[in-house]
Amino acid sequence: MLKKHKKLIILVIVLAALIAVYAVVSNSNDPALSGKLFSLDGQQAEHIEITNGYGTYTFDLVDGKWIVSENGQQYRTNDEKMKLMLDALNHFTISRVLDQEIGLYGFEQPTANVTVRTSGGAEYSFLVGRPTISSSSAYVKDQDSNVVALTPSANVAQFDGSLTAYRDKNVFTVDGANLRQVAYYKDGELSVSLISDGTSWYLNYPYEAPARSIVTNEILEMLRGWTIAGFPDMAQVTESDMGLSDAKDALILVDASGNQQTLEFGNKSGAATFVRTGSEDDVAMLYTADIDFSQLNAQSLLFISPLKANIDDISSIEMNIGGKQYLFAVNSAMQTASVNGRMIDYEDFVGIYYKYVLLLADGRDDAGAKDMQAVANMKTTLTNGQELTLALLPRDDSTYFMGLSDGSAVYYMDKGRLNALMERVAAVAG
Repeated sequence: MLKKHKKLIILVIVLAALIAVYAVVSNSNDPALSGKLFSLDGQQAEHIEITNGYGTYTFDLVDGKWIVSENGQQYRTNDEKMKLMLDALNHFTISRVLDQEIGLYGFEQPTANVTVRTSGGAEYSFLVGRPTISSSSAYVKDQDSNVVALTPSANVAQFDGSLTAYRDKNVFTVDGANLRQVAYYKDGELSVSLISDGTSWYLNYPYEAPARSIVTNEILEMLRGWTIAGFPDMAQVTESDMGLSDAKDALILVDASGNQQTLEFGNKSGAATFVRTGSEDDVAMLYTADIDFSQLNAQSLLFISPLKANIDDISSIEMNIGGKQYLFAVNSAMQTASVNGRMIDYEDFVGIYYKYVLLLADGRDDAGAKDMQAVANMKTTLTNGQELTLALLPRDDSTYFMGLSDGSAVYYMDKGRLNALMERVAAVAG
């Protein structure tokens, strides 16, 4: 029984000794004992500076995101590159401490000079020298202690990059696969705006109406197909050279999480176009052939709107519905309007106008309207004398065929559109 207790006591003593040795080794500042050139001790790296054969780059953690700077210009970082760099710094192991430094190690002209500052204010600096003959390891030197060691090459692979390697190569900072808003600006003015409920897309400027799904999908596919062709040399070109001091085209994108990004499009250079994708310095080059804004307009996105006209261009609107006639005369310059000769508030006419121009198609039926009498006739007269007409013909319980000025009647619209218009008219005209 005593022998058993002796064995147990010995085992406990050995275990305690091993634990003590491990604690000493793991907490030791001696790289030969700890197997580490330095340790961040669980602290968050907040600032990294790298000088290598390509230049000097500083990385700063700003509001939870890493920014890389070169020559005072700031860029979004490559998330994957930053993750690998931080992993290397957090687990910077060494395989062997060397007795002395010799020229063969390459510290006179180091591959990289790295400084790291943590959230706790600690700072670590080291040099990366040459790789070993097998390339499996590299020589490193702690600049504070002058300790020279060998480290696996994977630990230093991220410190020998150029700006192109460190900066973000994605066009979008938003989730391009889950966009909810797309606004297009031309010459500084909002041209068209689209919004999605997650299923369908709608115009919300300059009209509030369903958007043509085919055209909308083509626009979204165009956006998702954008790839970066390269980056400009910011030391060689100015904002004016790139056409970004007064960008002619711009997009504002919002994704399902509410993240927003502005893209500004500048001049062409060869087969590419300069595009600012983020901060003032964050400029990339996209393939010009992939950029096409020709369908980002209300005319392309509205699904057949025969009465669509700018309110400033309208002279009068005539409606003949269910035996009732209404003649709205308007002078947008003077902001006056009347119905059947009686003056009405101009804002009331604006409300009718927005319902009127929404008499647009919801679908197409190639069978077309038969010889039926119209249930409603609409006519817009523009200030230049042009007339826009629409006849609504019976189709089924919920839709009307749309008789267009060219004689066709294959498009149809929901009856709810006419009902919404007539409710507005009744409220104004009585």
